[in-house]
Amino acid sequence: MISLNKVMLIGNVGSIDSKTVGQNMLICEMGVATSKGKKNQDGTWENITEWHNVIFFGKTAETVMRQFGKGSKIYVEGELKTDSWEKDGVKHYKTKIIGNSYCTLDNKNAVQSDNASPQSAYTGSKQQHAQNNAPDDDIPF
Repeated sequence: MISLNKVMLIGNVGSIDSKTVGQNMLICEMGVATSKGKKNQDGTWENITEWHNVIFFGKTAETVMRQFGKGSKIYVEGELKTDSWEKDGVKHYKTKIIGNSYCTLDNKNAVQSDNASPQSAYTGSKQQHAQNNAPDDDIPF
C-alpha cells in the first residue's frame, strides 16, 4: 500500500520555545498560525485563524531558534504525528507537525535552511534563487 504523510504550511510564528532532552538533543516547538477569510451569513468577511504545533529536532532546531521569533513568516514542510494519552479515564489526542524543512519568508534576502531546496520552498525572492545558482528562467514568478 502506498501512503503519503506530508504537510506544507505558510504562516506566522506565534510562540517559540526550546528544550534539551537526552544526550543534548535540542527540541524546538513553535505555534504557527495560518489564516483565511470567510464570508459570514450577514455578508461580512471574518478572518479564521488555525494554530499548528510544529516541532524541529537537533541542528535544525538550533537554526530555527536563531532565525525565527514571534511574528516571523515561515514556510514549513513536515509530517503529521498524533500523540494520545489517557488522563482521568478520558482519552486525549494532540496532533503536531514534525518539521523536516523550512524557509523564512520575512524579507527579499531570505535565507533557506539546508533542508529546503528552491524547488520545494518558496522564498518570495528571485534574488535568493539566483544566489542558489538556480536559473532565472526556471522561476515561475
